[in-house]
Amino acid sequence: MKAVIVLFALCGIAYAAHEQGSCARKLAELEAPLPGAFRPRCKEDGSYEPMQCHGSVCFCVDEEGAKTGVEAPISEAYRMTCHCAHDKQNYQNQGIVGKMYKCDELGNYEPIQCLGSVCHCVNEHGHKLKHVEAVAISEMASLQCGEAKAPAKRQVVEQGACHRDLALLQQGENLLGRPLPQCLEDGSYHPRQCRGSVCYCVDAEGKKTEFVSDISDAAEMGCQCARDREEYMKTGLLGKMFRCDDLGNYIQEEQPKPLGACARKLMKMQHSMMGAPKPQCTEEGEFRPRQCIESVCQCVDSEGAPTGVRAPVYKASRMTCNCAHDKADYLKTGLLGRSFNCDSVGNYHPLQCTGSVCHCVDDKGRRLLGSPSVPITEKEQFEC
Repeated sequence: MKAVIVLFALCGIAYAAHEQGSCARKLAELEAPLPGAFRPRCKEDGSYEPMQCHGSVCFCVDEEGAKTGVEAPISEAYRMTCHCAHDKQNYQNQGIVGKMYKCDELGNYEPIQCLGSVCHCVNEHGHKLKHVEAVAISEMASLQCGEAKAPAKRQVVEQGACHRDLALLQQGENLLGRPLPQCLEDGSYHPRQCRGSVCYCVDAEGKKTEFVSDISDAAEMGCQCARDREEYMKTGLLGKMFRCDDLGNYIQEEQPKPLGACARKLMKMQHSMMGAPKPQCTEEGEFRPRQCIESVCQCVDSEGAPTGVRAPVYKASRMTCNCAHDKADYLKTGLLGRSFNCDSVGNYHPLQCTGSVCHCVDDKGRRLLGSPSVPITEKEQFEC
């Protein structure tokens, strides 16, 4: 009897999971998505909405959330239902033939649909209009489907402040030189926005906060603390403190630091063969940018992978590898905008440029205090 009850309970759980809907199940899998990551839009029954949007693009999907091949800029979202593309793909997925779907370029139903030798008017969901009589396909041109037009224009404000502004910019209302905003999936502004060589934290409506930094800090600039503080202040409430660092991130309480990559590798090598070369680690357990084995030194990234910069060991005294190390780590993030001026042994060149501005740096690439900035066009005449 107990076995029967357990089996029944398990079946009930499986049935409930199935009943949840493919879109709802996908959302449940996304426990803590990164800012800007795609989150699907679901219907009340947990199935996928035919139209999905991510960033500045909207696209049609089938019942499993797979793209149908129909997509358009988010500025077209107000007149894009995707009902036809959605239904057509679901029908084709069944392997059945016989039904024809006439969809426009946005995946909407064309006002006139035909089945066999008969044509009729439909609404935006593809349902036949009862008050308009069907006609033979040879008389299709005589059909007047006035009520089966594309859906009425929805309020752009429903898209969220960032999607709304993005749509306006893509419709031709972009001011010269104004960059396109970076949006979250819900249509609000991404907490961090960048323009030229500068990044800054913004609230959900895109209003700048006091947190501004160089684009070279973009990878570490989350801005979530700055965003939360601004939204809290709008409520008019008092009492909650927000401890943000200079990049708009939450200041974390001191926690025991995990072992660095180099320390972890050393631990794995404790039982390795005698004589195997061991990496040189910093006090924090990270790989030293410069690693030397016998007569050769080379620059490595934070995981100990070679960067391609090598030199004889006698050059080690003037080889820091800080530039080659930082450049390799930055390139792995996939970010753009920062350039690294490294010499032949992986050191920082005294003069570094970000965007169209150049300044002097120390051996770790940090800008020297009091160092003036000069336009990149004048860097040849500038000495550090």
